[in-house]
Amino acid sequence: MSILIEAFEELQKHGFTKSQVDFSKNWLSKSPRYYSMMKATGKEPSVDVLARLACKLKQRKDLYEGPYVHRMPQITNWLNPLTQKVWTEFYQQSLNL
Repeated sequence: MSILIEAFEELQKHGFTKSQVDFSKNWLSKSPRYYSMMKATGKEPSVDVLARLACKLKQRKDLYEGPYVHRMPQITNWLNPLTQKVWTEFYQQSLNL
């Protein structure tokens, strides 16, 4: 669960998500209350959720490393490590299936 909390906080801090509802819908591709429910219950996210989040982070990372890199280097400074952490969590949970 801590990886979702970290991802939400980083994305919110940098203006990429506005709320838990937005994060649930647009970053996790889940129902609007998914993140708040996961946070309340303390459950670990599924491999599917981690894969969706990792892919969306990678897409965003690739965008800012591409044609916008000269305008947004500060974004990649925090986005790269976050993307790697989510992929690592995905990989670790995949091994436990």
